[in-house]
Amino acid sequence: MSAGNDAALLPARSLRWREAAGKCGATYEPGDFWSPERLMLRCPPWTLTLRAETSAIALTVVEAYFPDPLPLRMTLLRGEFMRNIAGINLAPLEVGGPAFVAGVQLTTSDPASARKLFVRPGLRQKLVREPHLALDLRNNQLRIATLGIEDDPEKLVSLLSIGVEILQSL
Repeated sequence: MSAGNDAALLPARSLRWREAAGKCGATYEPGDFWSPERLMLRCPPWTLTLRAETSAIALTVVEAYFPDPLPLRMTLLRGEFMRNIAGINLAPLEVGGPAFVAGVQLTTSDPASARKLFVRPGLRQKLVREPHLALDLRNNQLRIATLGIEDDPEKLVSLLSIGVEILQSL
């Protein structure tokens, strides 16, 4: 079979993930039996990893790990993620304008640092465009999750750019 026909054998999602990688400078890594396909984006000194996760629910996850624990701990929830934890008492931190505050539940160990992070209007706008999002920043990890396995290249790039913007703000 010729190399030109190899692309036709790839699942549609893989092709869209490759397209997203090309748009943002990430590296596409095909999955195998032991690990899922993923996008790797270098944001020195960090590397963001975007991958699909399937357990009780399907998620698209962006993660970055830090060599040293961060003093800031933060959890931000939007949409369905908020409904799933309705019984937990979280104290909200109001940041941004009404469109941002209305659909966001944010808790943090350092309100001043969280406010500085979300003062960036570009980041707030990207977060508002994600209807179901969980963002967790704790110890040595940044984790961003959305419901479902995303295959729209623009949304994949947007998720990675949220991660980049947060990392650059720390």
